[in-house]
Amino acid sequence: MTSLTIDAIKLIVEGAIDLSPCIQIFFISTFGRNPKQTTLFRLEISDGTHKHKATLPKKYDDYIISEEIKIGSIIKLSEYNYPKSSKTWWITIIRLEIVSTIHEMIGESVSLDADQYCQMDQAAQLAPTSNIGVENLQNSGTLSQTKVLFGVKRPQSSSGVLSIITPIKNLNPFQTRWTIKVRVTMKKEIHQYNKQTGNGRVFSFNIIDNEGTKARVSSFNNMADAHYGNIDIGATYKISGGVVKSANKIYNKLNSGIKITLVLESIVTPCEDDPSIPKNHFSFMPINEILEQRNNSVIDVIGVVICVEPSSTIKRRDGT
Repeated sequence: MTSLTIDAIKLIVEGAIDLSPCIQIFFISTFGRNPKQTTLFRLEISDGTHKHKATLPKKYDDYIISEEIKIGSIIKLSEYNYPKSSKTWWITIIRLEIVSTIHEMIGESVSLDADQYCQMDQAAQLAPTSNIGVENLQNSGTLSQTKVLFGVKRPQSSSGVLSIITPIKNLNPFQTRWTIKVRVTMKKEIHQYNKQTGNGRVFSFNIIDNEGTKARVSSFNNMADAHYGNIDIGATYKISGGVVKSANKIYNKLNSGIKITLVLESIVTPCEDDPSIPKNHFSFMPINEILEQRNNSVIDVIGVVICVEPSSTIKRRDGT
């Protein structure tokens, strides 16, 4: 059985630089919006007794996205340092080796708070560490059931999301703090797009809440890659921290009238199935009312097929 280096976190904080310790990934989060920054992912690492915030070089981003490094993984710190600052305290990982990609959590680690730091080093000052938008592996029971989530500090609850659920219909572009609980009704493949403003990748999926309100959620580029494998049709999620905008009715005819974009600060948390959230929602109307609807309206109709004719080519007024 793989073991962790005893008191590795304490020894690193006290100045040891030649340990090559084995530690475990406790949390994973993303940080910041600037694509030119040197670090995209931030970690909390554990020695089985204590845990501590750590930075991960950008060269290891693909390891997290591909889940070669994930919650519970054991890594060996080949090179690191602990630069002390009056504003923040981070263990800076420079080089690492993957010892074990999948492993159960070892021990019951607690954060080293300011008092403990002062006892080890009178000059040390550490801001308390809160959960960072990643579900604790111990809460889910096994690593295989836990998926990496992405987000930043949220003081509202231990899981990093607001405990109050907001209906989709109440979301608007001026809100920055909200959490919705939804079911995924449709998931698209990652799509490559080419525009005058640049090229990129987009991933989108449709959601519905317990009031039957629907919306589309999208993520781009690295965020598309990160979220695609974690979203399943029919599953229930809590989502917070996205950017809300008005939807273009030409391309998005869902009944909420909004679209949500997932960004680095967004948190997507899998939930137990909630039977109050429908798998879909329809508002069927009689066929004789169709002509009364506005052009380009999206409607629900249920009926029996009584005739099928061969396909034919038509010509529109615009010549197409």
